[in-house]
Parts: sequence; structure tokens; C-alpha cells
Amino acid sequence: MQNILYNRYIRCIMEAAVGKQLDLKQKAYQAIKDKVIKCEILPGEDISENDIAREIGISRTPVREALMRLEHEKFITIYPRKGIVVSNISIDIINDIFQIRQIVEPQILYEAAKNLPLNWLKEMRRKFETARDDEVDFRALVELDKEFHKYIINASGNAYLQRLMENIYDQNQRIRVISSRDKARLHISNSEHVCLIDAILDNDLERAVKKLREHLDNARASALKLGR
Repeated sequence: MQNILYNRYIRCIMEAAVGKQLDLKQKAYQAIKDKVIKCEILPGEDISENDIAREIGISRTPVREALMRLEHEKFITIYPRKGIVVSNISIDIINDIFQIRQIVEPQILYEAAKNLPLNWLKEMRRKFETARDDEVDFRALVELDKEFHKYIINASGNAYLQRLMENIYDQNQRIRVISSRDKARLHISNSEHVCLIDAILDNDLERAVKKLREHLDNARASALKLGR
């Protein structure tokens, strides 16, 4: 009986240790990823394991594991025995991201528009409309843009699609943060969202899909200026 209790005790300790390690790895992953997608660390800049570990207050092991995951997701590039840098935003990356968005988002909007709550649409319209007139922090507008497009994808109810687009939107956010410093494009984008929402509110799905395609084309053209 004592052996059974002892084994259970050891197993609980080991499970707790594993759980803590996973929590630290996730904490490190999210902290680094947030800095990358919000461009607090710019494309091409170095990342230091030691600096990240000190900032978060954890050891280097979970930081290293988090960095390996971020490399797999193409957010960073690890050069053995040389260093770690944030991946650049290339023309190929921009084209790949918007190719997927153009394939997926119009179709999902057409299918899921009926699931979009009226109150949510009106509130989003108000936010985009207000942003056209006020001096709003561009990072807040990037978050608003991401919230709008993710909500439509989530309205599909397709969990596999949601996971796919989560990575796409995270990559897209880096592009959006930098391209949104173009104030003219920022205001045009807000107007495009207002027109898109108006089409949905009018229950004109063909027009809504057309407006979405135009918005994505314009966003891609703006983003491509970064890679030239």
C-alpha cells in the first residue's frame, strides 16, 4: 500500500513538473510571438535568448523551445552558432498570405454572413466609421481589422479552418502593422470596411463579396510596397 501511495505521489510531482514546463514554454512562445507580430521586434532584428529569458523571468530552456516553434511557423530564423533574427517580410510571403485570404475569406463570408449578429455588425461599422475621422492609434486599428476578419472566419464554425487562418492572420498582422503607417491607406482601409459592412447589412452578399475581394486586393498592393 505504501509503495502504491509513493508511486502516486511521484507521478503527481512529475505531472506537475511537466505541466509547469509546458506553461513556461507557452508563456515564452506567446511573449516572443506578440513582440514579433506587433513589430515591437522588427523584421531582420536580432533576438537574444538571454534577454527574453530575463525579461519574462524564466530559464533559457522554455525560451529555446518556444523559439524553435516560432521558427517552424516562419516567424523567426535560427542560424546555428550565429544567432536568431525575425524573419523578413518578403514579396513571396505577402503573395502567399493574400492568395490564401482571397481563396478562403470571400467564400466564408458568403456562407457565414447569415450568422453574423446585427448588433456586432453595427458596432464594427461604428468603430470603423469613427476611425476615419479621429486620430486613432494605428496599432489599435490593426487589432480592429484582425478582430473583424477573424470573427467572420469563426462564424463558419469550422475549427480546422480557424486554426489555419489563425496563423495566416498572425503573419498578416506583421504586414498590417508596417503598412498601416501609411495614413492614407489606413483611412481608405477603414472606408472599405464600412462599405463591406453596409453591403452585409443590406443583405447584398454578392456586393459584400465583391467589396471584400477589392479590399484584399488593395491591402495586398499596399503590402507589396514593403517588399520592393
